[in-house]
Amino acid sequence: MDESRLARNNAQPHTKSGQPKETGNNEPPQLLQAEVQQSPPATPKVAEAALMRPHVVARDALTIAPATEPPPPTRDRLVEETQALAQVQDALSRSDPGLAWSLLQQQDRQFSSGQLGEERAAAKVMTLCAAGQGDLAEQARASFLMTYPNSPLTKRVKQGCDH
Repeated sequence: MDESRLARNNAQPHTKSGQPKETGNNEPPQLLQAEVQQSPPATPKVAEAALMRPHVVARDALTIAPATEPPPPTRDRLVEETQALAQVQDALSRSDPGLAWSLLQQQDRQFSSGQLGEERAAAKVMTLCAAGQGDLAEQARASFLMTYPNSPLTKRVKQGCDH
């Protein structure tokens, strides 16, 4: 038996398989100096180069990759839709129902599944009334009341062209 193995056997009891036996205390096993392997210290240039290179390291199910820039923030669709509807109201307040109608048609395409469809439908009634299209305004009003019977805009829409 060589000296390092003999020293190790004397330092701590072992099982037949060569594994250290539990000694009952919680002290770490004694290691001989020859058993400790130290890696040479990294030079500053090596360490700096390692930090600057992008790495993708796969370990088990964990993947570590260099950080990427977050995607640019998207504009809030509700804010866009609200601003667009405000343009319709502005056109109506300037007595320009043609522009208001054009904006509403554009918004129907742009915000087809938007959150302000109810408000757009009410604005259509008001726009048709402002354009002197009473028959079309009446159809739009009836459609609105069937689609949104409990809307807070119902009173205004019921007034239709009478306001």
